[in-house]
Amino acid sequence: GTDALEFKDGYFDGTLEADAITIGGTALGSIYSAIAGSSSLVTTGALNSGSITSGFGSIDTGSSTITTTGLITGGSLDIDNVLIDGTTIGHTDDTDLITLADGLVTVAGEISVTTLDIGGTDVSSTAAELNYNDTGAAVGTVVASKTVTVDANKDVSSFRNVTLTGELTAATLDISGNVDIDGTTNLDAVDIDGNVDLTGELKVTGAIIPGAGINAQTDDGTIAIDLSEGNYFEITLTDNTTTTAIDITNAAVGQRFIVRFIQPGSGGGDAVLSAGAGFDDVQVNSGSRVTVHWPGGTAPTLTTGNGAADVYGFIIRGLAGSAALDGFIIGQDVKAPS
Repeated sequence: GTDALEFKDGYFDGTLEADAITIGGTALGSIYSAIAGSSSLVTTGALNSGSITSGFGSIDTGSSTITTTGLITGGSLDIDNVLIDGTTIGHTDDTDLITLADGLVTVAGEISVTTLDIGGTDVSSTAAELNYNDTGAAVGTVVASKTVTVDANKDVSSFRNVTLTGELTAATLDISGNVDIDGTTNLDAVDIDGNVDLTGELKVTGAIIPGAGINAQTDDGTIAIDLSEGNYFEITLTDNTTTTAIDITNAAVGQRFIVRFIQPGSGGGDAVLSAGAGFDDVQVNSGSRVTVHWPGGTAPTLTTGNGAADVYGFIIRGLAGSAALDGFIIGQDVKAPS
């Protein structure tokens, strides 16, 4: 056959086979070398329509960029070590690190940030400062080196030492242990139910008023004096009655008290209170009955007459089975000058 044929115009009704065809000086294979189903398609123009369907295989663009303004939809997206799959975003070693929901992001790990903004406000606390709130105990219980919290009743327990540089204002103050005050204590009013033990001086610029004012009472043959009521008593005796006993209760050793004995203002006769009538039969709290000791060993005799008043002072020197009581005449027939 002939190695080459050249036509000015040609029409073929059938199959044309040739090793190479040149059109206008350009080899036809360089333009239309691939056909449908070919795996060697390396260059295309713009793909303006159609779709790449499932089963197409992998698309490798090398270092070129894939750009789209639409939505990319797929099962999962794996970019280097970042994996996006449905509602989770993770790392190839921790695939469900972040879970997304409507208005909620859940992180199943740690968040490391240089600045934390909550609701438009930067959190200025350090992680160590935030950890002060991790008490590990119920609120209202003090934990060492942690934030102090109060419970639902605004109570705090387990405080140890508290240092104040200002004032402590409280409606009430209940202290079950000792109180050590190094300085001047200014108290408007003090109500002490127990004992007061002073190792230094007690300086009083005002008056000391013992007891709870005037404890007035009327007694007959037995005189009852309750020292829990105070240290001053005014006892009106019953007319024409001889005192047989004096009962003192709630006494303490060293306690001092004053009694103003008053004769009845009117009646059939004077009351009798003397060494052998009352002052010789005294009980202090409980136990044996004793006689009052007087200066010189002589007990006074009450002044007679309607409303006559005698004032005596007493010191408790012993209690119960060791009862002892000293008496002193402060004044007899106490009345206005005539």
